Amino acid sequence: MLHLKKVFCVFICVLFLLKKTLCFYFNVESELISDNENFKQCHKEHYLSFKGYITQVCLDKKVENEKKTSYNIIINYLSGKKIWIESSQVLDEYTEKEIKYFYSFKNNDKIVVIYCLSEKKNAIPNECYTSIYDELNHVITKPINIELETMDLESLTNYSTNELKLGDRTFILICGITSKKDLKNNFYVVCHGSNDEGITWEYQFLLSVPKVNSDIMYHHIILKVTEIEVGFLLEDTNTKLKMYMRCIYFKEYQYECYHMNFVRKNSYIYDLLKFKGYYLGILNNMEKTLPSMIYYMNKNTFLIPREIPKIEDPQYKEGNLYQLDNERVIYNYKKGSDKFTYILNHQGGVKHCTLLYNYKKHMNAGFIKENENFYCTVAYSNLETTDNNRILTISVINGVKTDIRKCFSYKLSDSFEPINLIHKITVTKEYENYFLYHFYIKKDLEKYFFLTNIKLECHLGDKFYLVLHLNGRNNYILDNLNLGYINNTKHNLVLYSNSVVNIILPKNNTLKNYIYETNFPTNTKYIKMNDFSYILLLPSYIENTNNIKIPFFQDNEKENYTLENVTIKNGGKKNNVIGVDFSNSKNICIYNGIYNNCSNIIIENNNVTINVNLASGEKNELSNTGNENTSSDIMLGIICPYNEKHKNTCFNSVYNDKHQNIYIRAYFNDINGYLTVLPNMFVLSKSDKYNTYEESNLILTHKFIKKFVLHKNELTNTFVCNCHAHNKTYKITFVLT
Repeated sequence: MLHLKKVFCVFICVLFLLKKTLCFYFNVESELISDNENFKQCHKEHYLSFKGYITQVCLDKKVENEKKTSYNIIINYLSGKKIWIESSQVLDEYTEKEIKYFYSFKNNDKIVVIYCLSEKKNAIPNECYTSIYDELNHVITKPINIELETMDLESLTNYSTNELKLGDRTFILICGITSKKDLKNNFYVVCHGSNDEGITWEYQFLLSVPKVNSDIMYHHIILKVTEIEVGFLLEDTNTKLKMYMRCIYFKEYQYECYHMNFVRKNSYIYDLLKFKGYYLGILNNMEKTLPSMIYYMNKNTFLIPREIPKIEDPQYKEGNLYQLDNERVIYNYKKGSDKFTYILNHQGGVKHCTLLYNYKKHMNAGFIKENENFYCTVAYSNLETTDNNRILTISVINGVKTDIRKCFSYKLSDSFEPINLIHKITVTKEYENYFLYHFYIKKDLEKYFFLTNIKLECHLGDKFYLVLHLNGRNNYILDNLNLGYINNTKHNLVLYSNSVVNIILPKNNTLKNYIYETNFPTNTKYIKMNDFSYILLLPSYIENTNNIKIPFFQDNEKENYTLENVTIKNGGKKNNVIGVDFSNSKNICIYNGIYNNCSNIIIENNNVTINVNLASGEKNELSNTGNENTSSDIMLGIICPYNEKHKNTCFNSVYNDKHQNIYIRAYFNDINGYLTVLPNMFVLSKSDKYNTYEESNLILTHKFIKKFVLHKNELTNTFVCNCHAHNKTYKITFVLT
């Protein structure tokens, strides 16, 4: 067995000298785990990581004679001794019906296999099934109904990809080309979506690609879902070349896609996936006469890991890539009648730019000069991903020249004080005088990235700036300027926790107080774009299902509207909030009309003391094991009247007992980023509907609570926030006990 360790990638810097480009690298290990001596030959196969095992979903095809071929789907897993072990069979026995289409997903910590059967070879499938595995040897199989007739059957194939996350829901998707084209000659991929492990398929996603040549036929759609990026491979039937389309979420169940032009143009792509900010592609030339190799591509740069196998055999075919997790990729291929499977294990992060503080052109990899300054722009969708964070990494000679702890200030409108997206920075020595800076951003903040084309700057000293482009949205967004789309789809109008609603109101003022008089869920937040435009963010937890009416306009017309019924579903993750609510004129210690904190709050004139019992968070963590609907974290909150002259700085900055304003992470020495500061927003008040209130929130994560309890004698246990209400300033003291 071949095992190659600690191998540095060799990257191609000729392109860097010619173009404004980036040169990245990381360590990669390559390990052969299967060859013909240790491998079940499959007709087609997929790979997933499941319950700690590398798992193979194998479509087995037995040809007994010219008239008899039978099929089954086998689940195998790789043991600790690197031996493939058969776990179970999807079908009780082999069938002579052709398994025409074959998909596998990991969904809700289960393996879901979707397959369709045809009575005769090359016939339209007439029955489909979902097989759900919660353990490797426990399967539930159910017949299902997928409207395959809405898609060009030539575009359907087989694939395995990640589940799609949209807001608080996850979907598995089966995609194909629809024959419908609009007047602008848009090309559409339609995806049937299921959020119940393939049992029902009531959702329809539309991926539109403008300005596609209508004279070209396309087929073989292979969906690629990686975190907040959706894309797909498709094949041009004329040239036999595959193209990759990258898709950005638009609204409802719609995505807008465009063709990605990689540095290796007109290459034959066997397979491609997005990984660690790169696009990994198995490429060859059109004639397939060169060695087939894996290229790591980003913008105008490509690199070739030296020890990943390059195959010069002309019989090379069927190369495929499967992402197992944030570090590992399966690479398997066929060479003649032989098959080989490798694990590619990646160590380290993606370096987005290198800063030498040199003003000469091209001396700072990734930086581009604009006017008198130099900018390195990094897309949020290209950041390295861990379970809870996104990581942006840069290299700097001799260290940065500025205080970068407050980099990337973010606010949803000029009405609010900003927060700092970066909650943690680590520094490691790269080599000699070069240092790697790793900026961490919590995924929990992504639900607030619903505005478009936001770019945040971080000054690194002199004339150099690091720019973060927030280009990915994953809230479900409902737009009331879209009645035509709503009427042409089969979807009911349903909103969920953390959904975003874009509301445009008619300028004739017939719905002047609509936002305040509609029964949106408690703790619905919003920003006001202008007098006729609002963006609402539904809360993370919705207690009860209810129905409201939302005005919808046809084709961007903003006067005549139709009131449509919209259901707001209950559910989500509940955070009990400890704090004060100045919109409640009767008793400010009842937060948002729900959370009664009066036993922990002392009010004396304009002095408010809030006692926060940290032990309750530890108890919740123990009692809520296995309960995903309740958090073991503690959320603090202040709902304060909005005042332009007296803006609320909490909780990004707080006051000490000397009334000095201090960055909260410095105040608690939170170098690990255990505190989570949420962006301020306006909040709809149930008790005072027509005045404007601003909400601030701070999450004391269970990790912060554990650290604080362990080091309580070393840390201060109080901090102060101010709220200007009732024509005076309230001093709000939080006491952690």
